[in-house]
Amino acid sequence: DKAAQAYFNKLTRLGLVGEELTTGELKRTLGKFSEEMAIQGNPQNALNSVFASKIGSLAGKTKDSIIRAYRASDELGKIAAFEMEVEKLSKLPTYAAMSRAEIEKLAAKRVRMTMPTYSEIPPAMQHLATQPIIGPFMSFAYESGRTQINNLKIIREELENGNKAYALSRAGGHLLATAGYTVGIKALSALLGGVGDDEQEAMRELLPDYEKNAVIYFSKGEDGKVNYTNWSFNNPYSGFTDGIS
Repeated sequence: DKAAQAYFNKLTRLGLVGEELTTGELKRTLGKFSEEMAIQGNPQNALNSVFASKIGSLAGKTKDSIIRAYRASDELGKIAAFEMEVEKLSKLPTYAAMSRAEIEKLAAKRVRMTMPTYSEIPPAMQHLATQPIIGPFMSFAYESGRTQINNLKIIREELENGNKAYALSRAGGHLLATAGYTVGIKALSALLGGVGDDEQEAMRELLPDYEKNAVIYFSKGEDGKVNYTNWSFNNPYSGFTDGIS
């Protein structure tokens, strides 16, 4: 379909598809793993080289399937955010004199500013993220900070432009994704899990130190015992929101 291809080409030019954080990170990490295994200079080098070749072949197949799954969700999210941003900006008097192409360019820039984008990570940070001690996925932590700061910058800019409704709408979404996540899980623990606020706080005192401030979903089993699940691992902003109650 020519129309679909033209649309995809436009999204590519705007930097919205083809370079999402998860795809770039997985390619880099899995590729480096296979490469490093093949060049290890130790007594078992020959054996490692053969093993690396086998792992590389397997990782290539696994990588492709994982990347396809992540691209589908990540790119769809960016495309939806882009279309909504174009619609919002088109209604603001501040940008009334802009052409459609200019508004789309601005919308794409804001999507890249406020959603994880691998190419926005500085080269030094990309290299640091591959170090085993630090962990290959620390880019996610960096991006969560970058996107939050950029979101606040856009909110301030639009308040100065007099676009209060737009700024408040974006601020509301920001709060929902950060503090709202924590408050929401706490409320669900009470409503669905049957564990009230006081009982939740009492249970937190029994948790390991590294989980005391995490976003925890508490629930009671049929035997009346309280179970818990750490949801901070599913929240890219956990480094900034853990501890909010």
